Amino acid sequence: MTWLALPSRWLDGMIPEALGRLDALWGLYLDGNRLTGSIPDTLGKLRTLRWLDLQRNELSGLIPNSLANLANLTRLNLGQNDLTGPVPEWLDNLTRLTRLDLAANDLSGPIPALLGGLAKLTYLELGHNELSGRVPESLANLVNLTRLYLGRNNLTGPIPDSLGGLDRLTHLYLCCNNLVGPIPDWLGRLTSLQSLVLSGNNLSGLIPDSLGDLRNLLWLDLSRNNLTGPIPDSLGRLTKLQTLYLTYNSLTGPVPEWLGNLSELRRVALGLQ
Repeated sequence: MTWLALPSRWLDGMIPEALGRLDALWGLYLDGNRLTGSIPDTLGKLRTLRWLDLQRNELSGLIPNSLANLANLTRLNLGQNDLTGPVPEWLDNLTRLTRLDLAANDLSGPIPALLGGLAKLTYLELGHNELSGRVPESLANLVNLTRLYLGRNNLTGPIPDSLGGLDRLTHLYLCCNNLVGPIPDWLGRLTSLQSLVLSGNNLSGLIPDSLGDLRNLLWLDLSRNNLTGPIPDSLGRLTKLQTLYLTYNSLTGPVPEWLGNLSELRRVALGLQ
């Protein structure tokens, strides 16, 4: 196995097209530099590549179609750049992917439904872009997913019920979109969840009692929505909870007495009326 790893803050300029001649390369790590310009098409010639990490640079332009040839990729990290255009539909060719990180770019358009075909994905990070449209129902096929980050986009519609089958999820971030409708009861079935962040949307209705079944939850943020009613007593069963943010809703009622029984709780903001 051959790896090229140059993660630092010392490299600048453009990625050399000549890297495409390293046809025995298994891993290419150029993360955390000051590289500029576009991602070279020639990287699509690296047919043996397993890991491609170009995150935390200043790369711009479209994600090149030539990367569709990298059928052996298990990790593709292009986050924290200045990439534009859509999330490519050809990503469904990369069926060995376990990690896909395109966060913190300027990507736009819908999330392709074809991403639901990447059955080996455990980590999907598309947050901090300009993505629009609904959360695709097809993401329900990603049954190995442990982390789903779609926050800080322009997504609309309800949280799809189909996601209720992703019972391996430990982190679900849908914050800072334009999602509407109630918080689904089925979230209480995702008992592996450690972080549930739905803040900064237009969610409405009551906080469901079922969230009290998330016994592994460390972080719960439902702030900045249109939620109403009292804080359910079922949340008193979240004995591992460290952070609880419910502010900027229209919640009513007294401060729950059970808060004093949550010994791990360190950060609380309720905003009760």
